Amino acid sequence: MNTFNKKKGFGLIEVLVALAIMAIGFMAVATFHTSLIGESANTRNRAEAMSLAQERIEQMRNYTDLALDQDAFNDLFPISTSAANQTSHQGTNTLFTRQETITENDDTREVTVQVLWQDGNGETEVVELSTELAWRSPSLAGEVDATKASQPIVRSATGRARLGKGEVSEEERGQVDYATNGDTTGLLDRGDGDLRLTSENDVVLTLEDACELDNGERTSKPCTGFVEISGSVYIDLDEADLDIFDVHVIASDAAYCQRYIINVHGEAERIDKHKEKGLFTANGDYEYFNYTCYLGGGWHGNIGLLIDGPEWSCMGDPNADIKADEPKVAIRRVYRGMAYKIDDKDDPVTNADGQTIYYSVGVADALKLPAEGQAGHDFVIANLGSSDDTVCTEDTQHTSAIMLKNDATVNGVAGGLFAGVPTDFFCLNQNVAWVDDLKMTAFDYQIDDTCPFDPSDPPSEEHIITGDVHITASLSNANNKLDNFNVYTSDGYGNCEIYLESANFTSDLNIDVKVPYRCKVYDWGNGWSGYVQITPDISVFTCNRLTINVSEDNALTGDKDLGDFKCTDGSDSGTDPQPSLGTVTITGNIVHSGGAKLASLVFAGNQCELARNATSYTCASPEVDLSLVPTFKAVYTSTKDNVCVTSSSATRSVMSVADGLPTATVTVDSASASYNIDIGFSPDECSNLAN
Repeated sequence: MNTFNKKKGFGLIEVLVALAIMAIGFMAVATFHTSLIGESANTRNRAEAMSLAQERIEQMRNYTDLALDQDAFNDLFPISTSAANQTSHQGTNTLFTRQETITENDDTREVTVQVLWQDGNGETEVVELSTELAWRSPSLAGEVDATKASQPIVRSATGRARLGKGEVSEEERGQVDYATNGDTTGLLDRGDGDLRLTSENDVVLTLEDACELDNGERTSKPCTGFVEISGSVYIDLDEADLDIFDVHVIASDAAYCQRYIINVHGEAERIDKHKEKGLFTANGDYEYFNYTCYLGGGWHGNIGLLIDGPEWSCMGDPNADIKADEPKVAIRRVYRGMAYKIDDKDDPVTNADGQTIYYSVGVADALKLPAEGQAGHDFVIANLGSSDDTVCTEDTQHTSAIMLKNDATVNGVAGGLFAGVPTDFFCLNQNVAWVDDLKMTAFDYQIDDTCPFDPSDPPSEEHIITGDVHITASLSNANNKLDNFNVYTSDGYGNCEIYLESANFTSDLNIDVKVPYRCKVYDWGNGWSGYVQITPDISVFTCNRLTINVSEDNALTGDKDLGDFKCTDGSDSGTDPQPSLGTVTITGNIVHSGGAKLASLVFAGNQCELARNATSYTCASPEVDLSLVPTFKAVYTSTKDNVCVTSSSATRSVMSVADGLPTATVTVDSASASYNIDIGFSPDECSNLAN
């Protein structure tokens, strides 16, 4: 019998299957490689764009030296309200377009430089830098070293720091102080009068004339330090799909921001050098890292986030007592001091319309923010579906509110993790020691202890609201309990004055006086709406009302006497009507249809909390005098479909669209009311429900 050797191999079908599998694998690798190349290109494009913007700002700063007087300076930087002076610049991967806008700010010029380009998907990307330029002021000639001809003598928004150049030499590495800052950056004193900030072996920022010289030699006196502004950046892990390494902290003009964490050994590590993720809060609600931005004295500008994606951030105090401190949705925080000049009568200098003229002032040398005991200048990142500030503290369609996660609860206070965090504007006037004394002295500026508004978004008009506070009290109560009696508006503290010194208190047993109050409020084009609040000691005084509300429907477009408050300690023997203090409450049921939800409810100016997928609600107004029959608005907003509001009297609200979302408004003029909310129905169905 013959035995044949049978040779085994692959059949055609097996070969085809193997080729198909290999093809799929190669396609996945190619897709990943393409994505990697795309991300790398985007990062390079953004870095090149930032460099082009910074280059242009530095060029324009140098141009200021060409002006011989203020008029020449104004001619050198003509006003341009729209993007002008467009130039094209070929980058490594794409073509950039650079343009600038110049606006007037008294004797200075606000310059904004934008660099635009298209990414790989054809979408337009943009980076933007802003600064303030000023002509050289002879008034400072005796106070500042004028040998550096390339810089204006008056500190511009940039301050005294300059972008660093070069590296730390091998011989100098042992001289770098890495212990002081605590975030892996170092300080280098080369003995030439300048102080340098280093990161690894790079000089990243230079503080000019920070160290004392005597006949060209360094003295033993310590150098003036950099300005430091610090905080943390939190990522809401339920609301943002974001790699922490792609979140950058940047500051306008000459500055350097270091991102770092403190590891389990108590040591600082740079984020870009850390092998793992950032730090996590106890239950994993947030991932976070720390940052410190280094600046020079005299700087004022913005500190913000550079994020590759649609994410925005919340900042502010979720438990703030007044509206001005409540959380805001923004991507940057503005830092400014606001100063004014006084005339020979010691009154603020005003413009033709009688409005106070304010000037921007920067930070003091070596200032460190936050001050001891204050909250960090934090950001909380989330992929927000709305720029409405209420999304920071309201339940969203996915999870609990962004700033009210379980991990944000501290000592039983929801949102306590962010207690005292500044909003999108940080006023330097809070402490006179925080403001650049050099500029204040040079121009004989004055400041109040608050800022009337955010100067990066100035209002179109200023209105004055007035009234009286009628106080009836025993002299002992008046003397002992009026120290904390203040008036403020929903815009913030410091915009009101109450003239208690005009009360003419006497030695009589009782006093009965009317004390005037006066508040400045600001109109951004649609009139002013908000409230005026008084702050009596309620353990002593009973008042007919604590708040006067101005609704959007009755927004102020000019000065107005808003009304009076009446407060008594009971010593008037009942001659004044006793108020009936309480709150107006609305309740009701919520019916959802087609996946729509109630996005928000604003009642009497208060944002009402809504539980996720709530089927009922209760919301109360601020405390008011119920005997005055106050009238308030309740505004219901849906996530996407119609809002139908019905009551037992079969009334229906008028539906409209606000900010792209269906909105319904009802007027409440009783101490309590019930309104049922049906969402997702058509207008005809809503009419049928009401009838």
